Amino acid sequence: LNPDLENNLFNYPFGSWLFIAILAKIINLEPDFTVYIFSVLFLGIAAISYFIYAGLFLETKSQKLFAVLFLFSMPNVVLTVNNYRPSTFVLPFLLFAIYATYSEEITIKNLFLMAITVFAIALTHTGTLIYLMIFSIGFFWLYCLFGRKFSRPLFILASSTFLFFWVAVKLFPHLYQQYATKATLFLTPGNFLS
Repeated sequence: LNPDLENNLFNYPFGSWLFIAILAKIINLEPDFTVYIFSVLFLGIAAISYFIYAGLFLETKSQKLFAVLFLFSMPNVVLTVNNYRPSTFVLPFLLFAIYATYSEEITIKNLFLMAITVFAIALTHTGTLIYLMIFSIGFFWLYCLFGRKFSRPLFILASSTFLFFWVAVKLFPHLYQQYATKATLFLTPGNFLS
């Protein structure tokens, strides 16, 4: 998508354009060629994040490698990754954000990982940030209700989604239109039910 098109009022996908522009400026390559480098970089990040995430459930290194191979051997996943859509770009960040809340201990590493991933999600994909808000709040309340414990990592994740939403909109005001449009998803069912 071209940000200058008349039918692209939201400058969508802003986060992907910003990342590719920064990458092109840093490595001093043409933007068209930088997209190919970005795709290879993205596949590497997606494979590494899924490898780490699979380590929560699998024991050996070979099992984790097979999990990554199975992930990329599924036609649905491969076609989605090849589409270069913002929802695909944000997948590793979403996995890292959820991974950071897995441990009950709050470490500097987990806080840093959570902050970077939530900020990247806030810049890149509106729907995923709203999903992360709802998921983290809902899972936090269910964890407190059924586990009878206060989950500090989930509370920090839920709070950081609101904080980084505010920061993203303050730094890049044209993102507000995307969030305002997605917010109608909450108003429409509410108006219908009332």
